[in-house]
Amino acid sequence: MQEGPAGYYNVWRFSGCGDFALVGFKGRWDAHNHGSLTVNALRSNKSVFGWFRGGYAGVVDWTPVWYVRTCGS
Repeated sequence: MQEGPAGYYNVWRFSGCGDFALVGFKGRWDAHNHGSLTVNALRSNKSVFGWFRGGYAGVVDWTPVWYVRTCGS
């Protein structure tokens, strides 16, 4: 989720397994993994920066994250 114009928020949902580019994500924002599989946060070179296990909810600094990998390990 990321704040958009006039206080609205943008929400991204990913389905299927793969690497998904995050465009314009910066700063600290909520992250929720409503699935049962781990999601990996990846740097620009696609090395793993962190991960979110199924059921995770919390605040994340998205600035160093360029991609998310769904169905990670």
